[in-house]
Amino acid sequence: MCDTCGIGPELTGSGISIFGKNSDREADETQLVVSVPSKHTLQKKSCNAPTLHSQAGKTSLCPVQTFWMWGAEMGVNEKGVVIGNEALFTKVKPEKTPGLIGMDLLRLALERSIDAVEAAQMIIEL
Repeated sequence: MCDTCGIGPELTGSGISIFGKNSDREADETQLVVSVPSKHTLQKKSCNAPTLHSQAGKTSLCPVQTFWMWGAEMGVNEKGVVIGNEALFTKVKPEKTPGLIGMDLLRLALERSIDAVEAAQMIIEL
């Protein structure tokens, strides 16, 4: 299970936010920090899912990527939106139709949202 900690600026004394996450991945698994620049043009996404989703007219800079997939375990965008994924254990069987996974949703939300409310709504809709 992952551990995530977030402290808002009103509680840090310095006025900054703090975010930390333990992904519980293999000890030698690389988490790349790459700069995915903001874009103003529409383009196809290369997600883990075979379907294409509607594009945003502009995306935000976000330095995220896991070495083995398009999405990310955690990240922050240029607007200050921070997201980290958490494992969810369930007895519900997965759907057989391929689709977006949690890490894809995380990256899409970071690329396309300007605040936490917008990011949450985007993940819900996708």
